[in-house]
Amino acid sequence: MFSAGIKATLADSSVWIKQLGMNSKQISIKNDKNIVSISDIFYAAILGVLLYCFTLNYIYAAFFIVVLFVFYFKTTVRQESVLLIPQVGIQLSTYYGIGPIKKCFIDSVDIDEVLIVEGITRFKVVHYLAIRCKKSKELVVLFENFLPMLDELRPLYYIIKSST
Repeated sequence: MFSAGIKATLADSSVWIKQLGMNSKQISIKNDKNIVSISDIFYAAILGVLLYCFTLNYIYAAFFIVVLFVFYFKTTVRQESVLLIPQVGIQLSTYYGIGPIKKCFIDSVDIDEVLIVEGITRFKVVHYLAIRCKKSKELVVLFENFLPMLDELRPLYYIIKSST
């Protein structure tokens, strides 16, 4: 099991668990890959050459590539974190490449249960960590953009379960 203030590595990301206050903890999963890879730059260059060939105007090609990169950065998730505050609630945060941070707060009174749920996609079974709310009975998925493996979810489950 993880202890406070350590780093563990997943496939392409790392998990940070920090002890913040008396009993408050923050669990963060951060993407360790570069936001832009060499292949992304290569594909953008090919696209720019093709656009220039078809339009014969480098301004249109450059503008289109810049718009694509801005869209790519706005939708790429860099980090997801869960802030656990006992007797208060849980705050979920999603950090994107550029742009705003998406935050969601779940009051401790609304938390019914913390679950590890199994979902089936096209060709594989995915396990994810979720919180079931009392009133609406909806599931709020934690770390939905990274989806750690089951062995990596278990310690996180025990930490979150002990804090709620």
